[in-house]
Amino acid sequence: MNVLRKIPFLTIAASLISIIISIAMWRTPDCNFPCQYSFGSGDIEFIYGGGYWKIFTASFVHADILHLVSNLIFLWFFGKRVEMDFGRGTWLILYFISEFVARLGNGALVGLSTVGISGFMFAMFGYLLVADWQKNLWRTLVSRKVYIFFIVFIGMTIIPPPPFLGLPEGDVAHEAHITGFVEGLLLGNFMFRRRSLVGRLV
Repeated sequence: MNVLRKIPFLTIAASLISIIISIAMWRTPDCNFPCQYSFGSGDIEFIYGGGYWKIFTASFVHADILHLVSNLIFLWFFGKRVEMDFGRGTWLILYFISEFVARLGNGALVGLSTVGISGFMFAMFGYLLVADWQKNLWRTLVSRKVYIFFIVFIGMTIIPPPPFLGLPEGDVAHEAHITGFVEGLLLGNFMFRRRSLVGRLV
C-alpha cells in the first residue's frame, strides 16, 4: 500500500493520455486541425455552444512532437513533485483551475482556445516557486535545477530559433502561459498562507 502512494498516478495518466491522443490524431489522415478543433482548439465560441468539456480535453492534444515532448518533460518534473509532496488533491485543483483560467484567459485576450497542457505546467511552476521561496527570486530559482531549465525553455519559446537550426517558430500561447503562471502563484500563496494560519491556530 505504501508503494502505491509513491507512484504519481495522475501525472503518469495525464502523460499517457496526451501521448495516445496526440499520436492517434497525427496518424489519422486529414485529422490534425479538425481533430484539434473537436477537442477544443480554435474559436472560443464553442464554450457558448455548451462545449465546456473542451476546456479540459484540449490540454491532452498537442500540435507536434516537439510540443508534446517539451510539455511532457516539465509535466513529469513538476507534476510528480506536486502530486507526491502536496497530494493528489492539490494536483487536481491546480489542473482544473489552471486549465479553466488559461483557456478562458487566452480566449478573452486573443479570441482563441489553444491545445496543450502548458497552462497547467506554468501553474505548477508558479505554485512550486511559492512553496520553495527562499528570500529572493534568484535563490529560489537556483534551489532546483529544473527551474533554470524551465526559464531557458520559456526563453526559447519567446525568442525565434536561428534559421540554421531548422526549427519551426510556431504559435506559442503566451497568454495561456501567463494566466496559468499567475493563477499558480495566487493559489500557492493562498494555500500556504491558509496552512500557516491553521498551524498557528492549532
